[in-house]
Amino acid sequence: MSLGPDHEPSAWLRGMVADALRHAAHLAGLLGPDDVMVAPLTGRSTRSGSREDRCCDRCGTYVPEGPGFHLLVTQPTPWLLLCGGLCAACAALEVGA
Repeated sequence: MSLGPDHEPSAWLRGMVADALRHAAHLAGLLGPDDVMVAPLTGRSTRSGSREDRCCDRCGTYVPEGPGFHLLVTQPTPWLLLCGGLCAACAALEVGA
């Protein structure tokens, strides 16, 4: 699920984006005019495919392989792309299913 510019983010997502911007702001000056930094929404990285990698970034619920895990992508600035994952319940809260 990619959140477009007309999406009204939840308070949780606004807070996560604000934290990510605060932590990444010092790196913006190192990027070229067309560069984009990709970072985890939560600020923590996990090993791809690990159990932690399949946990909802909002509530922490583990989502096993298969349907029900929703990738979340938002680009709060032209130079920063944030990625995360949500369980079905939290995805519905974020996009208003």
